[in-house]
Amino acid sequence: MVSRLSCLCCAFLGLLFLSGCATGSALNCISVSITSVGKGTGDSFDTIPVAVRFANENVIAVGASDTFHKLYLNGVYVGECRSHKPVGMQAEATVTEVLPFTIKKPDYVRQLALAGKLVNYEIDSRIDVYIDTEHLEVKPSHKGTLDLSPLLGAK
Repeated sequence: MVSRLSCLCCAFLGLLFLSGCATGSALNCISVSITSVGKGTGDSFDTIPVAVRFANENVIAVGASDTFHKLYLNGVYVGECRSHKPVGMQAEATVTEVLPFTIKKPDYVRQLALAGKLVNYEIDSRIDVYIDTEHLEVKPSHKGTLDLSPLLGAK
């Protein structure tokens, strides 16, 4: 009876060990969030720098060749970013990249920034990920709050 119980315990521990986020081609443990925004060039809100944090919760390192992001502020689509800059993500780590977002509704973004309040954001992303030679497409989405006052710069 003891040997049967110990076999079950060993099997359970083995399954627990093997059940990390990197199981075959089911690589879904990458998240994307926004940490801050910066002031764009001049007084234009047509392009703004956005600090995007990539979090790799997988037990293996991954590389992203292309990323595409759609940005919503208070539920309204305001812009997007397509980046061909490679992003390397170590296992169970984060990396932050400042990406230029093309703003489709600059007047709306300016109005939100002038209000001086935190805004709700949603970022929907598509990330082309490579693990060794395997290509996968990961589509994370994240909601949070964001301070837009840095868009106004120092006055």
